[in-house]
Amino acid sequence: MRLEQNNLNGTIPPEVGELWHLETLNFGENGLTGNIPSELGQLTNLESLEIHENALTGEIPTQLGEALFLTSLYLSSNNLSGTIPVALGKLVHLRWLDVGDNNLTGAIPPGLGGLDNLEYLNLWGNRLTGGIPFELGSLGNLRDLSLSAKRLTGEIPPGLGGLDNLEYLNLWGNRLTGGIPFELGSLGNLRDLSLSANRLTGEIPSELGSIPNLSTLQLDGNNLSGNIPPQLGNLTNLSSLNLWGNRFTGEIPTELERLTNLEWMYLGSDTEITGCLPSTWMKIENNDFAELELPFCEPMEPAPEIEQPLPDGSAEDRAALVALYNATNGANWKQSTNWLSDKP
Repeated sequence: MRLEQNNLNGTIPPEVGELWHLETLNFGENGLTGNIPSELGQLTNLESLEIHENALTGEIPTQLGEALFLTSLYLSSNNLSGTIPVALGKLVHLRWLDVGDNNLTGAIPPGLGGLDNLEYLNLWGNRLTGGIPFELGSLGNLRDLSLSAKRLTGEIPPGLGGLDNLEYLNLWGNRLTGGIPFELGSLGNLRDLSLSANRLTGEIPSELGSIPNLSTLQLDGNNLSGNIPPQLGNLTNLSSLNLWGNRFTGEIPTELERLTNLEWMYLGSDTEITGCLPSTWMKIENNDFAELELPFCEPMEPAPEIEQPLPDGSAEDRAALVALYNATNGANWKQSTNWLSDKP
């Protein structure tokens, strides 16, 4: 049953829970109000439940944990309250879980770490508290993890560095403390890493320079310090790098001149960064370079080519080959590359 974007109003009747053969139920992007009927948990053949972007209130029914064949559960952008039901940890076939942009409170259930098939976990925009469960590091199929919940505390679990398929890690806007785990440098498929607006301390791990596909790195609004690691120059796919609002010191590593795909670059005027800005950054339109009052570095000139001396006997060989070229109309040869040069 697909009734998304259909101007539905009113409440969801409990009788929908009697449609036992239903496999898909999509009421997304309507104007529905009231609670989510607990009777929907009786839909044991249901695979996809999408009620996102409505005006639903109340709690997420614990009974939804009985719809054991669910692979997709979208409840985002409503006005739901209460906690995330522990019973959702029983939905072992679940691949997509999105309850973001609600008013949910309480802790993230550690049992969600047992959903081995989960690819997408979105809890952002709620009022969740407590730490990030280390059990989430067991979600080997996870591609997108968004926990920007504004009130999460504690440290980032190093085990998240074992999520080999992860492409997006969004933890911004919490109260996370401690350092950035160096294990995150093992996330070879990661494209977007956002740790902004937390209370992270310490230095940027050099291991972050080992993430080949990273295009966005947001570390602004923390208490990071120390030097910017030159290894970040290996992130040649970066289009956005934000280090604003930290306490970095030292010179900008020359290796960062290799970041030629940057479109957004913010270092922050309240740092003690010295030296000069890589000349390759001149084309970056979105920046805070004027506030830094640092000059651009002189462009590095390519090293001159050094002519290699000819080996013994080469002068005679060359003279013979030039004679052959001239005697056989070499200018019209099909292949004469480097024939009259010292190159091989």
